Amino acid sequence: MSKIIMVANQKGGVGKTTVSFELSAIYAQNGFKVLTIDLDGQRDFSKYAKADFKDKPTIRTILWAIKKIVDELDETDDYDTQHILGENLEYLNPDYDVITNAIQHSDEGFDFIASSQYLDNASIEFHDVGDITLLKCLMKYLGEYDYIFLDCAPARSSILQMAYVASNYCLIVAEADPFSIGGVFELAKDIKSFNKKDIANCYILGVIVNKDDATNGQIDSYKELCEKGQKYGILPFETTINRSCAATDAKKAYMSITYYSKQSRENKRKSKSILSAFDLLYSEINHKIFEIEEV
Repeated sequence: MSKIIMVANQKGGVGKTTVSFELSAIYAQNGFKVLTIDLDGQRDFSKYAKADFKDKPTIRTILWAIKKIVDELDETDDYDTQHILGENLEYLNPDYDVITNAIQHSDEGFDFIASSQYLDNASIEFHDVGDITLLKCLMKYLGEYDYIFLDCAPARSSILQMAYVASNYCLIVAEADPFSIGGVFELAKDIKSFNKKDIANCYILGVIVNKDDATNGQIDSYKELCEKGQKYGILPFETTINRSCAATDAKKAYMSITYYSKQSRENKRKSKSILSAFDLLYSEINHKIFEIEEV
């Protein structure tokens, strides 16, 4: 069964997409079959992965296809993935498999589904009560993947709520600053509320502190994050991701930091510290998931 992990914060600019991209690459390089879905209308992850926006369906297309099916099925009919696949003449062209055609392959070894620039209209387009389960319905078809990462937009929207419902786990990415910390606990409150109402069953694995440069202000904010985290039961990972020019340069080159580090000795030197941090984070995430699933 796939492990579905949303990567989020209700504050933008924290490096969420970089973390999503790097984790996707690391898990793929460790032999796992990985799919990442870009749920942000800015499409940064999709651009980073060199998405084909012209000839490939986006996640928005898929959600609309599922919505059409769910809305038109009789209440007595069971949900069936064959409808999504376009095998039912009544709903979709039987010659067009919308999900398979939407999946693209990255140079880094993982698959992905691109976002749409129109996804920011999601709260208008997907406003019905039942729409909150659309992304979860999609997961029924994607069971071949070991890990599915959801790169979420920072704003509250129906798409973010779909991610709560679809996910097993949540990684919150934050910088050690007051604004970013506020986004952490707003997100945590939402997830806990959804879990309490039995709408979702999403476990928050912890907070990934990103772009760390150990300034006095960051140290104070990190202490605040730990103190508030004790109250909510959400603590930062032991591993922090340092601010690094290698991360910036890799993104400009449309590469993961791992792939970027292999391009030259100089790149390898610049990337050493941040790659070490991501390797430790990878191990921490796996250990936490193992502990949860062993209970």
